[in-house]
Amino acid sequence: MFIFLILTDYFSVSAQPTNQETHGPNSPVIYTGKGNVKVSITVNEAKEICKTLQELIETYKKERDIEISELKKRIAKIHETEFHVLPKEADEWADHFISTLPLRKDKVTTQENEEKTRFEKEKINIPLLFEYTIKKFDDYVLALKKHDQRVNLKQEQIPEIIVYGGSSKSYDSLRIVFFPNGTSLEVHFRSGLIKNDQFIVYPSLSIYEVKNGQIQSIAFSMVHQFTIGSGFVYGEGELIDSFKEELTRAYDRMIERAYLRSSQ
Repeated sequence: MFIFLILTDYFSVSAQPTNQETHGPNSPVIYTGKGNVKVSITVNEAKEICKTLQELIETYKKERDIEISELKKRIAKIHETEFHVLPKEADEWADHFISTLPLRKDKVTTQENEEKTRFEKEKINIPLLFEYTIKKFDDYVLALKKHDQRVNLKQEQIPEIIVYGGSSKSYDSLRIVFFPNGTSLEVHFRSGLIKNDQFIVYPSLSIYEVKNGQIQSIAFSMVHQFTIGSGFVYGEGELIDSFKEELTRAYDRMIERAYLRSSQ
């Protein structure tokens, strides 16, 4: 097709006969091509060229017809085979599902019991863990205040660690410690929320280091699933010795940094 377009364009547009003598089949026909280039061919040669072009056109059409036909066959094959696999697989899955149903029920029951047991542990342990963490902070700051009266502690009453129903509450100034160099530590707390015998929100606690009224960083955090900065993931909230030891080290580093921070 590409050849046909080029040759057709050449003879029909670019070439205009300027001097024709057609007394015989082999008489020359003169065409002036692009740029006034003269081309001389005989009548028979012109007929052969047209015949060749016609054969090319017919071959091109046949090849296109074959391609389209093959494509239709492939699509039909996909519909005939692949689409029928889905119902078959679904039937096999259903048979397997029903046959293993007793095992599945046992597994679901076990998971539900484990979740219920974990919930009951968390409901009891988590409030104890948070109360211990807050009171430990108070003890350390008050002990430091005995040696340096310039240290001041502002306290609010410890709220409910877990709220049943209603909504979770945030406390942005549960504790504020003021150090003589202008640095302070702010304890922020968010209560947990339980509805329909499950945790909707887990409680969290964060301590921010503040300099001249501007928050510098999170010095400490305690959350249920992920950590922010120097944080603790408390899981089921068990108050074990390893947690107490880690908490002591964290408080030591945090208070040291805030107390010794430059006043500039």
